[in-house]
Formats: sequence, structure tokens, C-alpha cells
Amino acid sequence: MKEVIKISLLLIIISCSRQKVDNTKTTYFYLDEALAQCDKVKSISLIDRQLTKVPDDIFKLSNLIWLDLQFNKIVEINSDICSLRNVEILKLTKNLIKNFEAVTCLTSLRKLDVRNNKLIQVPDSIDNLKLLEDLNLSNNPDLGGLDNLAEMQVLKELRISNIGLKQFPQGLTSIETLEHLDISFNEIDSVPEDIGRLKNLKYLIIESTNINKETIDKLKDMLPNTIIAE
Repeated sequence: MKEVIKISLLLIIISCSRQKVDNTKTTYFYLDEALAQCDKVKSISLIDRQLTKVPDDIFKLSNLIWLDLQFNKIVEINSDICSLRNVEILKLTKNLIKNFEAVTCLTSLRKLDVRNNKLIQVPDSIDNLKLLEDLNLSNNPDLGGLDNLAEMQVLKELRISNIGLKQFPQGLTSIETLEHLDISFNEIDSVPEDIGRLKNLKYLIIESTNINKETIDKLKDMLPNTIIAE
């Protein structure tokens, strides 16, 4: 009898443990499932769903912190996204977006990934994102407006690989919080003298640029604590 009781108790514990795991689920992969408990949803991932727009129902998830819409066919982000004021991480990789100005109303954003889109301009309002620490703009070969990043005073990681740059963007050297800077696969052949201001820079990626060995040697002198990936 005691053995039966022990086994029963063990089964109850296991059952409760499983329920606890289910209740602490943090990422939803189906919108209808998330909508069943809107107020509790913190993270949703709708990767590769052939979406052409951000689904209207997503805006009902008012406590969302993580939104992943990578590998879709979204063309435009409209102002409805401003209702997601708590979003801190937004992933829009591999869509067809030309303008991401609407996103700059999300003042809680800490990470924004918009690589592999059709972007043509960094919006003037980018400096609204005063908490943004990680920005990936890579693989948007017609992108302009990089000077607008100069006011991003808490930015730590910036990836601007393969965006058609001919010269090092003015103003980047004023972002003294930068720790990781990727300017690879651009036609940049020089760097500004004041790049030495980036005292916190840990990694500088210059692979497949036109920066010559002499300039690289100078970079190493100006940034002695930085790992430079050629």
C-alpha cells in the first residue's frame, strides 16, 4: 500500500511539474494561440509565414516584448505598430520593407534587426529610439541616411555590412558607446582620423572593404584594444 501511495504522489509531482512548464511558456508560434491570452503574451515568433503585412491581431498583444517577423514578404510597417509600446526586440529580417520610420515610435526598443530588406533611408526620427543598443541594417545595398545615427548615444552594436557605402559615414565616431561595428563588404577605402574616439570598441569588422594595409596599421595604433577583423 505504501508503495502505491509513493507512486501516486510521484505521478502527481510529475504532472504538476509538466503543468508548470506549460504555464511558463514564453514564446508563441501561432497567433490564434497567443490571442487566447493576450495580456500574458510577451513573445511571439511568426517566421516564414508568407505574411505581406503585420497582422492586425498582433496589435492586441499590448504586453509584447519580443516580436519576430523574419522571412516574410512584409512591404510596409504602418503606424498601428505604435500600440506595441513595450516591444524591446523587433526582428524584421528578410522582408521587402523600404521604410521603417513607423518603427521609431517604439521607444522601448533595445534591439532592431532590419537586415536583408529594401531599405533606402535611415529615418530622421531614428533618434527617438533612445534605448536602442543593437541595430542591424546590413544587406540593404541602397541604404542612405547613415548620418542620422550620430545621436544614438547608447548604441553598442551596429552592423552596416553590404549597404553600398563608398565612405565611412560621418557621425559614427560620435557614438562613443559602440562596442561592435561591422562595415564589411562596402567600398570604403579610408576611415576618419577621429575614429580613435571609440574607446569602447571591442570589434571592428572591415572584411572585403578597400581599406589598405597602411590604414589598417594606423587603425591598430588608434584602437589598440580593438580586435580588427580584416
